[in-house]
Amino acid sequence: MELFLSLKTVETHRNIFNKLGVTSRAEIARTLAAQSP
Repeated sequence: MELFLSLKTVETHRNIFNKLGVTSRAEIARTLAAQSP
Protein backbone atom coordinates (compact mmCIF):
# COMPACT_ATOMS: atom_id res chain seq x y z
CA MET A 1 0.00 0.00 0.00
CA GLU A 2 1.31 3.42 -0.93
CA LEU A 3 0.16 6.73 0.52
CA PHE A 4 0.36 10.03 -1.31
CA LEU A 5 0.19 13.66 -0.19
CA SER A 6 -0.11 16.32 -2.83
CA LEU A 7 2.19 19.31 -2.82
CA LYS A 8 -0.87 21.52 -2.25
CA THR A 9 -1.75 19.57 0.93
CA VAL A 10 1.77 20.00 2.30
CA GLU A 11 1.75 23.73 1.48
CA THR A 12 -1.66 24.19 3.13
CA HIS A 13 -0.53 22.44 6.31
CA ARG A 14 2.67 24.49 6.38
CA ASN A 15 0.65 27.71 6.08
CA ILE A 16 -1.68 26.66 8.91
CA PHE A 17 1.28 25.75 11.14
CA ASN A 18 2.88 29.13 10.41
CA LYS A 19 -0.32 31.03 11.23
CA LEU A 20 -0.69 29.14 14.50
CA GLY A 21 2.99 29.58 15.37
CA VAL A 22 3.60 25.85 15.78
CA THR A 23 5.93 23.34 14.15
CA SER A 24 4.15 20.00 14.65
CA ARG A 25 0.76 18.35 15.07
CA ALA A 26 1.74 17.44 18.63
CA GLU A 27 2.38 21.11 19.40
CA ILE A 28 -1.07 22.02 18.04
CA ALA A 29 -2.65 19.40 20.31
CA ARG A 30 -0.77 20.72 23.37
CA THR A 31 -1.77 24.30 22.55
CA LEU A 32 -5.43 23.40 22.15
CA ALA A 33 -5.45 21.27 25.31
CA ALA A 34 -3.96 24.14 27.31
CA GLN A 35 -6.71 26.49 26.07
CA SER A 36 -9.61 24.13 26.85
CA PRO A 37 -11.85 25.18 29.76
